[in-house]
Amino acid sequence: MAAIQLQATLPSLPSGWSAEKDFKAVSTLSQPTSRAIEAVGPHFLAHARRKRHKRTFSEDERIQAASSAKKTEDEDDGEISEPEDPMLLQREAKDWKTQDHYAVLGLSKKRWRASEEEIKKAHRKKVLKHHPDKKAASGQEENDQFFKCIQRATDILLDPIKRRQFDSVDENADKEPPSKKEVQKKPGNFYKLYGPVFESEGRFSKVQPVPQLGGPDASREQVEEFYNFWYNFDSWRSFEYLDEDVPDDNEGRDQKRHQERKNLNARKKRKVEDNQRLRKLLDDTMAQDERIKKFRQEGNKEKNKKRLEKEAAEKAAKEEAQRKKEEEERVQKEKEASDKAAKEESKKAKEAAKNAAKKNKRVIRNAAKDGNYFADGEPSPQQIDQALNDTDALITKLEVDEIATMTNNLAGKKGADVKNVFVQENKRLVEAGKAKEGKTLNCTHLPRNCASCNTNSIGSMVIDNEIRGRLALITGASGGIGAACARDLFTAGASLALTYGTNKAALDTLLDELKPQAGDRKITGHQCDVAREEDLNRLFDEIKQAHGQHPDILVVNAGYGKRTSNILDISLDEWDYTINVNLRSSFILTKLAIPHMQSNNWGRVIYISSIAAGGTSINGCHYSASKAGLQGLSKNLANKLGKEGITFNDVAPAMITDTGMIPSEENLKGTPGDVGNIPVGRSGKPEECAGVVTMLCRTGYMTGQSLLLSGGLK
Repeated sequence: MAAIQLQATLPSLPSGWSAEKDFKAVSTLSQPTSRAIEAVGPHFLAHARRKRHKRTFSEDERIQAASSAKKTEDEDDGEISEPEDPMLLQREAKDWKTQDHYAVLGLSKKRWRASEEEIKKAHRKKVLKHHPDKKAASGQEENDQFFKCIQRATDILLDPIKRRQFDSVDENADKEPPSKKEVQKKPGNFYKLYGPVFESEGRFSKVQPVPQLGGPDASREQVEEFYNFWYNFDSWRSFEYLDEDVPDDNEGRDQKRHQERKNLNARKKRKVEDNQRLRKLLDDTMAQDERIKKFRQEGNKEKNKKRLEKEAAEKAAKEEAQRKKEEEERVQKEKEASDKAAKEESKKAKEAAKNAAKKNKRVIRNAAKDGNYFADGEPSPQQIDQALNDTDALITKLEVDEIATMTNNLAGKKGADVKNVFVQENKRLVEAGKAKEGKTLNCTHLPRNCASCNTNSIGSMVIDNEIRGRLALITGASGGIGAACARDLFTAGASLALTYGTNKAALDTLLDELKPQAGDRKITGHQCDVAREEDLNRLFDEIKQAHGQHPDILVVNAGYGKRTSNILDISLDEWDYTINVNLRSSFILTKLAIPHMQSNNWGRVIYISSIAAGGTSINGCHYSASKAGLQGLSKNLANKLGKEGITFNDVAPAMITDTGMIPSEENLKGTPGDVGNIPVGRSGKPEECAGVVTMLCRTGYMTGQSLLLSGGLK
């Protein structure tokens, strides 16, 4: 064995170094050991090979390179070893754009699935076979056209952007969808034939992995996920590869821009066509998918089951409701008989109390005379009128029990004592917040605006249009005009009592909206079927209990209307119910509200009528008659009770949308109330109707009027 001798020079010690002070031995060196060294590795093998075959370095490298090339050429890599088409070998390099790059490299089976390593390996193999030098060495024709095709294919497929562009238009990678006949030929063909189609299409997805079609046992969730994914497919597919060449010479700039625009439009068109093709593929697939039909049948079966269960439950509930209704009717009849007797007794008591109140009011009015009309010396006619008017104003501020108390206080009083009773009573009302103090200490009258206090009288005539502090009852306030009136009167400072028929949830929403802003004002909600007299009586009892008084303002909004134009189609029951809800209930409500308004010498009653009262209506004659009756009721009572401080008016709206009768303008199309027939060119809103109602509440000089709110429609 050859011996190897190694020579090395140790580095010199630094200057000033000495063993005595700079070196300290920590141990001793071990004895040397002799070992045999054996040459190994590729370099030794190359050396041995050269010695054995007596080759020079260059000869050995050349021979080894040729051997490696032969070995690479003879390797069989399965799908990248394909027979070469003679027509492919004859391709011209200039036609590279129309060539199949995968076929040129022998990757036509792999195509878009080929990895970068496989492309490099295929390129190396093709180059070794078709390199011009290789052909020259083997005596073949030196034609480098196919070699250039190989180079171009490799350049494109190894560039990610260019490869995507080519893959986008690679028709050889597409899988044609099967025909309906092919799918029906054999069970299971649907999944077998359509699966590869969607696998091929999935190569264009930006989102990976792509849900697969699955099989007949796929769950509903898997099937829905598949179709949802593909109906919302996000594709990276583009068509730049098919662009026509753009001239790059400076002289053709206009032509260049024209060609670029042309290419861009062509890409967009191909993209749209591709999306339409994919959508049709999905529609065809879904139409033939037996799983979809199965899921629909299962859904219908479940739906039918629930329907039958619901019908059975409804039948049981109906029977139970009928039983309860009969029991309630029996109890109700007994209660009505009892209530009727109690009502007769209550009516007699109320009549007695009313007569007593009238008598006491007369006593108070006569007391002004006994007090010499609060004047020193002989009163003038003006002082007498002032004293009598202010006495009436004072009476309107007193409750029935307070009137009785004042009557007792006036018993036996004359002259200045009478005036003193009036002064003390006015002072009590001011302290209680029921009246405002005048400009001077001697002023004892109750106007909200005192014009003059220079006389010794109680004051002058009062004009009271203040809404703040009043209680407003609004029927049918769960939506539409009623809810709008509630918001408007609440903004004006009124307390509210609101009714609903069946839609409690809507009224609760309105109450939740208003109550946080109410402060010390009360807002209450009440269920009431206005067609039932007992409900209306109960309503006024509830209001008295909740608010301590009956309403100062009554807005009768709850109503009923059915579009039955032909009188022959209107039954007697329908007529009675319409009149009952729209007119009879308004009469009862007014009758219940009047006594409190009379006692205060102040009240506002507004009926929500309709343009139909004049005969113009998209509803029938029964509805028009009920609304015309409201206008007659309003005008009659305005004439009868005007001097008691109570006004009666009606608002006759037409074509008000966002209400129960007319939800939107669509409901008016083809009727006399069509928006095209309205002069202002639109329908009305509940808030506009509410504004008129509030105006009437604030205008005590307007009574007996019917205000048409119709946008100019007659």
